[in-house]
Formats: sequence, C-alpha cells, structure tokens
Amino acid sequence: GKKRTFIFVSHGRYDRIDEKQEVLVERKSKHSTTDDNSIKPTQYSLSQNRPNPFNPVTIISYQLPIDNFVTLKIYDVLGREVATLVNDFKAAGYYDATWDATNVPSGVYFYKLNAGNFTSVKKMLLMR
Repeated sequence: GKKRTFIFVSHGRYDRIDEKQEVLVERKSKHSTTDDNSIKPTQYSLSQNRPNPFNPVTIISYQLPIDNFVTLKIYDVLGREVATLVNDFKAAGYYDATWDATNVPSGVYFYKLNAGNFTSVKKMLLMR
C-alpha cells in the first residue's frame, strides 16, 4: 500500500516520521529557512531575542506567512537607529537574525520588524 508520513511538532521542532516511528529526516529548527516542502508559518511573529540579557551577541527569530519585503532594525532608548539586520525581500518561512553588539554600550535596546502591514517591537538588554 501507500506509505504514510506523519509530521510531529514539539517544542518548536518538527520531525517527519513514518508508520514504524522511524525518523525520516533530521530534526530541523523551526527557525531555519523553509522551502516549498516544509511547514510554513500561518502568521507573522517576532520572537523575544535569545539570550536576553546578552553579551555581546544575540539571535532574533521571526516568521513570515507570505513572501514580503522585510526590515529588522535595532534602536537605542532615544529612538536612534543603531543597526539594520534585515532590509530585503524574504520568502515565507522562519528566520534568525544575529546582532553583534560589540561596538555599542550596555543598555536597553529595541528591535522592530516591519513586513507588509505587520509591525512588531520588542525590548532587549545588553549587559557587559
């Protein structure tokens, strides 16, 4: 008969598993870029950076349900733009952006994701 494949999602990761419970593909982070054969997000989302607080590098994850032009920018507490991590057209999927804050002082920073009509802002703390 026809072989069935199941996809189990757990703690932000997914596996394709056949009927004998054998893992058919390696575990993939939900934060990796997807292709047409992968699970696509159903909504926009901007995650809290990790780790937080951080020193000096942090990862910011976001997801796009449709292809879109994306900007991801970092601002200081006075609203001055400190860095642009993403300024590009992106396919629907899951993404990670890395910020190396080696050259900025300790303190509170904000990161803002714009994609189409979606906007989200979150706060993070750089501690030396």
